[in-house]
Amino acid sequence: MGDVWQQDKLLLFLLYFLPGFIASEIYRLFISSGERDFAKQLPAVIAYSAIHYSLTLWIYLIAPVGWPKILAAYVIVLVLPLFWAPVILLLRNSSRWKPRIFTKHILTHLLQPEYSPWDQIFSDGTERWVRIRLKSGNYVGGLLARGSVTSTFPAPEQIYVSNEWKIDGETGEFAEALEGAGLLVNGSEIEVLELIEGQPGEE
Repeated sequence: MGDVWQQDKLLLFLLYFLPGFIASEIYRLFISSGERDFAKQLPAVIAYSAIHYSLTLWIYLIAPVGWPKILAAYVIVLVLPLFWAPVILLLRNSSRWKPRIFTKHILTHLLQPEYSPWDQIFSDGTERWVRIRLKSGNYVGGLLARGSVTSTFPAPEQIYVSNEWKIDGETGEFAEALEGAGLLVNGSEIEVLELIEGQPGEE
């Protein structure tokens, strides 16, 4: 086992490990996968590296001998893997991911990766009306606008509605705004959460 740490073998391991590791970690910044067993992921990481080299090694082969070839090696191993995750996401669904990737707020998106449908629905920051039927049978809701917050994975699901409205307990209709009131609801208390377009009463 100690032979693995010999300089030449360690270098070979890093060459096959780093690109796949970098690409998978960047992907996790966009879409969280929660806790994972890294030992089980190692074969996949090495496979990603192999695919990466099959697509990019030509850059190193055509680079002139000397510092251009050294630079090409660094770019292939450490730089290009950074772009695989966004490229794959854009190819998968460009309309959804383009606004999140090509923005000055990309670091915010990376720090709040999408995991569940809850995260995906609320990640765009769109202003919308929400009506929540609690497990108790009561209705609550209001305008999810500036100042509102929703939790992201791995935190438990919670939603804070900055502009709370009074809702009819029988019909679920919006009655009136509650001046200066906000509403915090735990996901465990929610039976049904509705997203409503337009003004209350127009849905």
